[in-house]
Formats: sequence, C-alpha cells, structure tokens
Amino acid sequence: MSVDAVPEEHVYTTEVVTTTVDPDDSFNYTSVPVTQVAEPATESLQDTLQQVKVSEVQGTATSIVEPTGCIDRPELVQDFIRNYLLKKGMEKSFHAFQTEWYDMAQSQRLKVDPEEAVPDCYVENLRLEAEIERLRREVKRRVAETSKMAAMAATLKKERDFHRISHRRVKEEMREHSAASTRADEKCEEMREALDTMREKYQKVLRQKTNASLSLERSQKEVDEMVELSKQVLDLSMDGTTFGATKRRGQGNSSAASLPAPQLPQSATSVLAETSMPPTPQIKQRALTISSASRDFAASALERKAPRLVKTFRAHDDGVCALAIDATGGTYATASDDSTFRTWQPDGELLLEGTKHSAWVSSCTFHPGGNSVAATASGDNTVKLWDLEQARCSATLSGHAFAVWDVNFHCSGDFLASSSLDNTVKLWDVATGQCRRTLRGHSDAANSVEFQPESNVAVSSGADRSCLVWDARLGRATAGLKGHQSAVFHASFSPDGSQVASVDASGTLMVWEMRTATCLAKVKVASRGGVNEAKNRDKRRGSSPANRCIFDPTGALVAVGSEDSVIRLFNAADPGAGPLCEMAAHTDAVQGLAFNRTNGSLISGSADGTVRTWVYD
Repeated sequence: MSVDAVPEEHVYTTEVVTTTVDPDDSFNYTSVPVTQVAEPATESLQDTLQQVKVSEVQGTATSIVEPTGCIDRPELVQDFIRNYLLKKGMEKSFHAFQTEWYDMAQSQRLKVDPEEAVPDCYVENLRLEAEIERLRREVKRRVAETSKMAAMAATLKKERDFHRISHRRVKEEMREHSAASTRADEKCEEMREALDTMREKYQKVLRQKTNASLSLERSQKEVDEMVELSKQVLDLSMDGTTFGATKRRGQGNSSAASLPAPQLPQSATSVLAETSMPPTPQIKQRALTISSASRDFAASALERKAPRLVKTFRAHDDGVCALAIDATGGTYATASDDSTFRTWQPDGELLLEGTKHSAWVSSCTFHPGGNSVAATASGDNTVKLWDLEQARCSATLSGHAFAVWDVNFHCSGDFLASSSLDNTVKLWDVATGQCRRTLRGHSDAANSVEFQPESNVAVSSGADRSCLVWDARLGRATAGLKGHQSAVFHASFSPDGSQVASVDASGTLMVWEMRTATCLAKVKVASRGGVNEAKNRDKRRGSSPANRCIFDPTGALVAVGSEDSVIRLFNAADPGAGPLCEMAAHTDAVQGLAFNRTNGSLISGSADGTVRTWVYD
C-alpha cells in the first residue's frame, strides 16, 4: 500500500517489529500480565438509528457517530511523527525512526509515556486545515448555486418585463374595445329609435291599407248588390212575376264558381246578437285511442298512395283563411277574408254565419268540450267567443293593439291564447273574458299560437324567424326554436306533444324535438313553380311559402299547405325523404288544414273560397 493512497482524514500507524526466533529449549518465556480491557456497553439498533438521525439534523451526517462507551484518546507524539512522515512521503526517515524507536524501547533506553499527547496547537492546526478545506468546497458550491440563481433571476426578470408589456397592451386593447362598444351601443340605440319610428310608420300604413281595402270591398259589394238588384227588378218587370228574395252575387272567373252557393238557414240570415258569455261547457274525458280510419289513412300515405278527393263545396265568396273541426268530427268551421265566420256540416250544409267582425277573420277554433262554443280572431284587433247553440256572439275580447292572427283553446277549455301583429301572445280567461297574461318575446309579429296537448306549455311562431316555447303558468319563454331563415307562418304540436312542426315564408318545413329543443329535420317543401306554376306567387324567389302544417292523429304524418295551392304529406319520422304524396285540386293558396279524427279524412281550405275533403279508399 503506497503512502499517496492513504486519505488525509484517516492516517493509521503501522509498527514494524523485528524478532529473532530461538529454539524453544533455549528460550526463556516470561509471563505477561493480561490487561483486562473494558468492553463497550452493548448498543441496540434503535440507539444507533437515533444517533444517526441526530447527526443528520445537526448537519454531520457524513461523520461517523462513535458508539456509546468508546474512549476519545488524544493522538500520541510518536503516532503524530509517524503520520507526519507518511504524509510527507519520507519513507526512509519513517523506517529509520521506527527502527531506532523500537531498539530504544526494547533496550529500555527510551521511556515511553503512554499519555504523552501531541500539543493542542498541532491538533488544532490540523482540524483548522480540514475545516478550511471543507469551507473552500462549500464556497465553491455556493458560488455555483449563486451563479445559477443569478441566471434564473435574469430569466424571471425578462419574463416579468414581457408580461408587464403584455399587460399594458391588453389594457390598451380593453380601453379601445370599451370605447368601440360604447360607440356601438350609441349607434344601436340610434338604430333602435329609427327602427321604432319605421315600425310605427309601417303599422300606420298597414292600417291605412287595411281600411282602404275594407272600404273598397264594401263599395264593391254594394255595387254588386245594386247591379244584382237591378237585374232582378228588370227580370221581374219583364216576366210579370212578383219581387222576391235577392239572389246571391256571382263567383267571378274562379273555377269553383260552378259549385252550388251555400243556403243560409233562417237562424243564420241575421247578424248574431252580441250578449253575455254563456257558461263554459263541461269537457268530457277525451279518448286517447286512435280510430282505425286514421290508422288506415296514415298507413296508405306511408305507402305513397295518393288520396282521393271526395267532397268540394264553396264556403265563402272570398278566400278561406282558416279551418277547424270540432272534437266529434261532426261540425266544420271556416274563417274568411269576407269578415265572416261560418259553421258547416261535413256534407257542406251551412249551419250558422257570424258577421260581427269588422275586418277579415284570420282564425277560428272550437272549444275542446264540443261544438257549442267557438272562438275567432280578426283583423279588427279583437277575439270573439260564439255561443253556437243560441247563434250569438257571447263576448268580445279586446286588448291587442293590431290585427290578431291566430287563436286556440287550452285543453281544459278555461283559457285561450291569441297571437297578434303587435308581437305579443295573450292568455284569456274564458269565464270572465279578462286577459290574464301578456307574453312578450317576439321582436316581430306573432303569427300563430298552440297549446301542447294536456299541458300548460304553448308554442308560438313569429315573423322574427323563430318559435318560442312558453310556460303559461309562469308567463315566460322557456326555450327558443331558431333555425328558420324567414318569417315562420305556423307551428303545431304532434298528438303526444313530443315534437313540433313549423313552416316559413321560404317554403321550409322543420321538425323539432321538444325535450331538447333541437331540430330533427329540415326540408324544402316545394321547389320553384310547384304543381300549379302559374299560381305560384313567389316563383321568382325560387320557392313557395308554406302557410300551414299539422300532424295527423297518429303522429306519423305531417301535412303542409303551400302558397302554390298544393297539399303535401310527409313522413314525420323522415321528412327529408321528400313528400309521400301531393294533392293539387285547389286553384289558390292553401291556408287551412285539419284532420277529422272520426272518419280519418283530411279537410283543406283555400284562398279560392272552397273546402275539400280527401280520403283513402
């Protein structure tokens, strides 16, 4: 083992002893007293671990903890000399010292004091040298860590400056956006005021147009009556017969003019008296079963068969705006541009006529309890309730600012809802005739309103290209059905209330899921021209407006009446597959549709003034 390989921290003393071996019989043995060395106290593993933990806490984990009971003996002088010579590499001096020291010790010329230790100054010097070396290493480590921290601090400073600049830029952008938003709000307010002004002008012009149209119609009717009266007087004077009742005026050039004119019964020839409202009839428990005739109609339509036209009768001189069937299927009701409301038997026999409205009648509906009470909506801004058993108008509900487009009863029969050109939907108490709620949510005219079967939920369609779902109890909109690109003319619930169908001015049919308020299907009802291209009023725009849509009693079909005078049936489960069949018998726009739940027929009303019945053989 070389001297250079010995660590400086731990230098051990090596004694070289030279002995001569003599024969055993001439060697004199000397008894050597045995010195009893006190053994260190036993130490457990827990004591050792505890001492190691204490050393780690005090920062002396690298030093070896002396066991309990060890004697700390100072270094002797002779050991110090040996260590010094080995440390300096003085091997010859080391061997000479060893030889001389042992010779003198054996010859007892050297008195060895076992407690003669190295002076404290030398030990302290060695300890200080070791401490200095340790501190040098610690300084180097700390310098390296300081350099690393300085580099990290420089990086963090750069990042801080970058984020500070970014923060200033964001604040400037926020200030600019805030100023732009303020300017946009001011501009929006100006545009809103201008829009309100234009809307008022439009409503004023619309009222003037409506009044002018009504005046023109009244004047035309008076002229026609005078001409007809003159002809009758002339005919009577020529054949010598007595003067009797006046004839009905001609039907113009319409193809439906050849149809027999309805004969008014004696109870309907006079204007229905406007009296107090009758008690609301009791509603019988409605059967949830579907008639076999309705099932057969749906099955035949799904097989793409064409229904057959079995009945046509002229209902009004002017166009039919709306059509309704009572719960029993035995009475029809029609509303017309001629300001009248009429009820019919299915064979076309006129039952009653109501003439209390002063403008066109836009909608009609029966009370869900039967055919004894009906309601109508009109361009004269009112809703009227009719007692059909006593042939009189029982109440007039006034509250809308402009024309009322649609009216429908709640399933209980105690309330009805009306939609108007004034952008609102109103809920009316049938018993008192009072408006209970006004629902505001549409930004343009509310075109239709209908209650969900057996529910307090209603859906309305508007010229603002949306449908709104309302909670009638809370009086607020709970969902919006948005997806149409033009004014929505009509929206209707399926029989189970799970879906809504809606049609718009661009001829688009959309089917919605009520639970999620999502669109299930969207399809164009008809392309440009349609079946009767000459009658298509929007052929330059590429599509015909769809005026009306309803589900059949089974919920499997959706019927759509369009401006091109065609009725189309769609599969409610897959409207995108196109129409199952088309019915083209009307000569003008189809504006009323209704399914007869009793006999499984489809009833349609048109602007040509006729009502037609369609069935499957």
